[in-house]
Amino acid sequence: ALFSKQGQFCTLLWGAAYAAVAFDGKNSGQVGKYVWLVFTLEKAYYVLHWARWHMKNDVGKMWKTATGSGDPLAILTPVFYSTYGLGDAVFAALYATLFLQG
Repeated sequence: ALFSKQGQFCTLLWGAAYAAVAFDGKNSGQVGKYVWLVFTLEKAYYVLHWARWHMKNDVGKMWKTATGSGDPLAILTPVFYSTYGLGDAVFAALYATLFLQG
């Protein structure tokens, strides 16, 4: 939810991204290193919450319900919940690499 603690934290991360762009530009004349760190933290935050969500919820049950419903679109929900954290983890690794190379 937008006004939850998690939503407020993510808003702060985006503010940090804007500050990082300004800091990088001021100090080096180019944008780079610290914005990648902020994006790494943002993605790591989502991966952590994705993993915590999996510990509390049964995606296997969601798959069974979706596949047994007869509605081909019902599969979209378990696909999303099963995979979106993996994509965030890949991007976190990419952003961390760019930060370390910066």
